[in-house]
Amino acid sequence: MGVSSSPLSPSGDEGRSLLRREMLRPEYHEEALFERLLMWLTRRVDRLIDVAGALPGGSVVAAVLVLAALVAAGAWLATRANWSKRRVPDPEPVLVDTSVTAAQWQQRARQALTDGRFTEALLDAFRAVAATAVEDGLLDDLPGATAHEVAGRLADLRVEVAAALRVAADRFDEVRYGAGAATADDVHKVLDLIDPLRVGVR
Repeated sequence: MGVSSSPLSPSGDEGRSLLRREMLRPEYHEEALFERLLMWLTRRVDRLIDVAGALPGGSVVAAVLVLAALVAAGAWLATRANWSKRRVPDPEPVLVDTSVTAAQWQQRARQALTDGRFTEALLDAFRAVAATAVEDGLLDDLPGATAHEVAGRLADLRVEVAAALRVAADRFDEVRYGAGAATADDVHKVLDLIDPLRVGVR
């Protein structure tokens, strides 16, 4: 049987147009990410279609390549969109109850840790850090401060644990807003920040 000389279906131009129309859908608009992805996919699909057009059965190959590119782009951007929906634009204050003392937060954290409730333990451990800093005068009484605000201010005062404070703030937000699960090691690392914060405090 001879090689078919029928035109591509879709043709190269139609394939490119199909890709561009798909990527212009509103749900794919995510800042400059959309433009970069569109350019990247367009360049590669252009090359693939040109190559496919010269092969036996090129129309089928071209159609499959365009479809695969669309599916891959859609799945990747859908994953990004789902993560964006999970993010909280306005994090809640760390100290949700300012009547609880640092010692009480620490006790709650250690009890939760013993019970295997690591998520709760990590949150309370970071609250113990924040409350300790307030009680010792390292921070003003800031009931509306977020985890990263607390960590940032304390990092300026305790440079030796600055990196650990920022990591602890990251873990607090990840655990608090459902993007990650705490471990016993996470909790211990946060609790271990309390003594370094109190160095030199009378």
